[in-house]
Amino acid sequence: MARRIDMSVLTDKNRLVKDELIPVYRVDDRTVAKLTDPHRVAEAEALRLVRAKTSIPVPEVYAAYTDTKTNRGVILMEYIEGQVLRDSYARSTAPSSVLFDGTYCEDPVFCAELGGFGPYKTEAEFNEGLIRAMNLSQKNTWVDHATRLVRALPKHKIVLTHADFSPRNILIRGDKVVAILDWEMAGFYPAYWEYIKAMYHPDWQSGWIKNGAVEKILRPYHLEHAVLLHMQEIVF
Repeated sequence: MARRIDMSVLTDKNRLVKDELIPVYRVDDRTVAKLTDPHRVAEAEALRLVRAKTSIPVPEVYAAYTDTKTNRGVILMEYIEGQVLRDSYARSTAPSSVLFDGTYCEDPVFCAELGGFGPYKTEAEFNEGLIRAMNLSQKNTWVDHATRLVRALPKHKIVLTHADFSPRNILIRGDKVVAILDWEMAGFYPAYWEYIKAMYHPDWQSGWIKNGAVEKILRPYHLEHAVLLHMQEIVF
C-alpha cells in the first residue's frame, strides 16, 4: 500500500520553507511533503519521468495522492540536503529541457483560469493561444502588432520543459547541483520556452543575470524573447 501521512503533522514548526505560499514540510529525516492543488499532483509523474529517463537530478517520489479530508494534493518525496541557489550558479551544470502530462496549459504567462488554454497539438495552435491571451487583456493596435510578431515566429521543436527554471528551484551542495526542484509547471513547449521563462521578470541585478548564468546553462532565444516581451507587457 502506498504511503500516506497524517496531515496534522504538517505544521509551521516543520515547514521547510518559511513562506506561507510554499507549503513544503520536512516529515522525517528522508521525507518531504509538498501540498498542492489536486490536479497538480501530476508533478509527481514529471519527477518520475525525469528521474527515469534523464540524468537531471531530482528528488525520488515516494507517493502522490489527494487527501480526501482536506482536498489537497500531497506529494511525498526524498529530502535532499543542500542550499537553494540564488545569486550564484554552479559552472558545471547544463541541465536539458524536461516535461509534460497531457493536461491544460497552465503557465502563468497565459494569465488565465484553469482550463482556459490548451492543450495544443501544434506550435501554430500554441501561438494562437498566446494571441488569445493578449486579446483577453487588451484590444488595440499594440495587440494587433504583437499578433503579427507572434505569427511571424519561426518554427521550433516541441520539447519537454521545466518551465520555471530559476535560482530558487536549483539545489546545490558546494559547487555541485544536487536537485532541480518544483516541476509543477512542466510540459511540452516550443524549444525556446525554457529560456523565455528563465528570463521572465528576473532580478536584473542578481548574479543569475549579471553573470550571464542563464545563457551559459540554456540556449538563448533572443528573437523569441523580444517578441514575447510585448506579450508579457500586454497581458500583465
